[in-house]
Amino acid sequence: MADHRQNPTYRAASSERGTSSDRSNSVIQERLRSARRRVIAGHLGISLSVAVFVGLVVATIAIGLRGMFVIEVDDTLWRSGWIIGSLFVAFVAAGIATYLKMPS
Repeated sequence: MADHRQNPTYRAASSERGTSSDRSNSVIQERLRSARRRVIAGHLGISLSVAVFVGLVVATIAIGLRGMFVIEVDDTLWRSGWIIGSLFVAFVAAGIATYLKMPS
């Protein structure tokens, strides 16, 4: 009996199987990367919405406190400072929370 590994058709088929396997591995890896990006985007969306909500509640309370107490700061500066500052802190906090929740 002849060794079937000497057959050129067998060698071509086995080399095709190798490239097919490599191709399927790269497809699987790409799908995993895509799924990971979706999970991270989902975490960012949730963290960002919660952080912005909490930040704007804090800004609203701080702006309301100005009406209760005498604070010698321009009204527009006080309001815009609290709103911009709370949004900045919310974005940073959401980024940090997303980074800490990232799948490894």
